Amino acid sequence: MTDAALERFRQFLSRHGVAIAAVERDVLMHEMGATINRHRLTGRDEGIQAFNTSQLAGLVIGQTAWTRDQPFVTGLILSSLIDGDLVIYDVAMAEGLLPESWTWIKWAYGFTGDETELLNKLSDIAAVRERCGAVCLAIRNNAKAIGSRLLGEFCKAPLAKVYHHLLRTALSGPAAATLAAGELARLPDQLEVLFASDTDMTLAALVKASTLDHPETAVIPFKDAADEMTRIAIAQRHLERGRAAEALAAIKDLRVLSVTYDQAILIAALAALECHKFEMAEFYSRNIADVDTRLKIVSRIAQANGDPAAEMDALISLYERNPHDAQVFVILINALLRIGQTAMARALCAEAQERYIDDPVVEQTLRLVLSGNR
Repeated sequence: MTDAALERFRQFLSRHGVAIAAVERDVLMHEMGATINRHRLTGRDEGIQAFNTSQLAGLVIGQTAWTRDQPFVTGLILSSLIDGDLVIYDVAMAEGLLPESWTWIKWAYGFTGDETELLNKLSDIAAVRERCGAVCLAIRNNAKAIGSRLLGEFCKAPLAKVYHHLLRTALSGPAAATLAAGELARLPDQLEVLFASDTDMTLAALVKASTLDHPETAVIPFKDAADEMTRIAIAQRHLERGRAAEALAAIKDLRVLSVTYDQAILIAALAALECHKFEMAEFYSRNIADVDTRLKIVSRIAQANGDPAAEMDALISLYERNPHDAQVFVILINALLRIGQTAMARALCAEAQERYIDDPVVEQTLRLVLSGNR
């Protein structure tokens, strides 16, 4: 008998954009057969964790004889939770495909408790894979439930994928800075866990989330894993803390073809500007991809060089591109007043009164300029 809900689920997976190359499919079919045989012999779902969500979805689409309780079907639903492909889980739930034995769904869905409560509830789930799915569902909209103890529970090589999912979510939560510092201290002893994901991306995210004054010291144990993204994050911290020369040194040899090049060139231009290396700042600014950002840098270089004509050219171009940007407008007016172009400033303010009627900062500038008090 055809399972209509499962068939609709397969159709959704096909529309979801799951595609597996022929060579990979042959390998997956071989691994699938071995996993099914192990399941028949042991009664356990071991081996399914070796497949990612896309691979499991491809297998479920192709195996139309499978029923909803087939381990690869339930494994796909758990994998979607762990990999963060939550739309698959949502459709499976809507189609009523979640096993009745997953009683943890009732409390994990919409969980609002804290870390202690979550750890207590997870301790009641015997199956490791289900525990992983439960924690990923529970923190879906509750990053505040992730603390150092919960991260420690999953900071193990077999659970590394879940650890990284929790870590990414935690770094968007209210305790991000504290947790980032703690994980930078923990991970030197858990390199296998760190290497289970993109190490450079993970380290960069930890550096950005932390409030460490000198994060470069925290990444010394990972010197072979900390690459361009991490160096960008460190350079950004140096720049934020007023150490422009150190920011320049951190990114001086990044490759033009690097995926971080646009960020690096912006930091380099700003750092060179802070170091009063105006020719260097101008050189870097030519390669800034974002036109608005480039114009802002050019105007600052021109101001520092005492070149009001070049400054005005850049600011007027910026204003023409962003006529409704209040910050750009105020910068332009202040620059005009600084170089003695009071009449032009007043004309622009008179023309812009209605445009910025609801912006208190601009309203104050307009009032002062038009009243002749600026």
